[in-house]
Amino acid sequence: MTSAEVAYLFRHAVLRDAAYQLQLPGDRARLHGLAFALIEALFGGRAPEPPRLDAGNAVPVPPHEADAVAAELADQARAARQAAVGAESEAFLAAERLYLRRAAHFLERRFQYADFAALWQRLAELAEGEAKGEFLHWAAHASWFSHRLGAAESLYAEAIRLARETGRRRAEGLALGDLASLFRQTGRVDEAERAHEQAIALHREVGNRRFEASALGNRANLFAETARGERAERLYGEAIAIGRGLGRRGEPGRPLGNLAMLFHKTGRIDLAERSFREALAAHRRRRNRRSEGIVLGNLSLLLGGTGRHRLAESAAGRSLAIAREVGDRVSEGISLANLGAVYRSTGRPEAAERAFRTAIAIHREVSDRRSEGVALATSPTSTAPPPAPTRPIAPTRRPSPSTAKSATPPPKAPTAAPTRSSSCRRAGSNPRANIGRRARRFSARSRTPTASAPGRRRCGGSARRRGCRGWMGGGAEAVVGG
Repeated sequence: MTSAEVAYLFRHAVLRDAAYQLQLPGDRARLHGLAFALIEALFGGRAPEPPRLDAGNAVPVPPHEADAVAAELADQARAARQAAVGAESEAFLAAERLYLRRAAHFLERRFQYADFAALWQRLAELAEGEAKGEFLHWAAHASWFSHRLGAAESLYAEAIRLARETGRRRAEGLALGDLASLFRQTGRVDEAERAHEQAIALHREVGNRRFEASALGNRANLFAETARGERAERLYGEAIAIGRGLGRRGEPGRPLGNLAMLFHKTGRIDLAERSFREALAAHRRRRNRRSEGIVLGNLSLLLGGTGRHRLAESAAGRSLAIAREVGDRVSEGISLANLGAVYRSTGRPEAAERAFRTAIAIHREVSDRRSEGVALATSPTSTAPPPAPTRPIAPTRRPSPSTAKSATPPPKAPTAAPTRSSSCRRAGSNPRANIGRRARRFSARSRTPTASAPGRRRCGGSARRRGCRGWMGGGAEAVVGG
């Protein structure tokens, strides 16, 4: 590269930033607008608007080629509207909202919750009324799943306040249920119980049977974790009955999986195994691969604990395969540790050590400290016995259907960047050539599998899930992952 028409490279970032700042604000904004137009054109043109958010329900967002650079496009649109006026400013604002939303769903499918939360918060800043409350609710979920519990609590509280101001009782019930599960995870049992009661009452008031079942299951999780097994068993039964009564709209698999863990914990092995298998059948009917994998992991612990090591190894192996299929790094680490425990029990110390080392590395990668501790305690160098299965079943509601299928989760998509773009900072270069090359490099990076980001919901006590209703809250889902 010898010509500035091909590339203009800076030896130091400070020099590059200085060159960027020397451009007049209006000129910079116009260059950002040009960058936006070129990148969008390179990635299939304007992406379609995602469906309107529906509180409590997963909203399918069909993928588009531009999703891989959606965060970058949102940043370019934001920077471009700084100097735009009138209709042009409104057009860039609409584009920023569109690509923030698409970027959020793109990251959610890859379990990159920290960056996912920031995008929903940016969307909330650009919205008002009902939409603002929904965006805050999603930002709260993502903050929780990325282990920022204080931020999640504040965001849930704000979402509840907005729901009350706008008279949206259904949305209020959903947010209260999630906040109750957060209280449970942080050990505030009394507050959790009060919030669960309020959420159940609101769901009954508006006739929301599906989320009434979910809230009952989450309250049952609280009872199970506080040594009130009989009450937990009764509530699980109610949640399962409602789920079955709703037919295709119901989700009996989650409370069935959690009831199975309660049976296992209390020594009722036959009932536990039967409930695990019923939960598996329910998840397979709904094609809920992630929950199916979590239940298989819990079943493998039961099988291993009763001496059926070949069956345990098979179940743990299938659980691991599903975790990799959906790009769920947290469950992948847990499944590897479960597999390591089987290898250890069957006299294969080298295979066990490899599995545990890989599991521990994944737990550290996704900041899953609890699962890391369990894996360290049960690795071949430890004399501690394997832990009992206590992984509650995942959320009853998902952020949106995941379509990730790579064995290793894709890399981080672009996240909120400063308003200045490196493609515009290259003073003296050919903007069109540089932007095209940069976009192609970015696209290649975004399609190359790398480690995915933080992790997943976790329940307090022995339960691994936080007990949210589902995506936006949800029943617990499995021992330490899922």
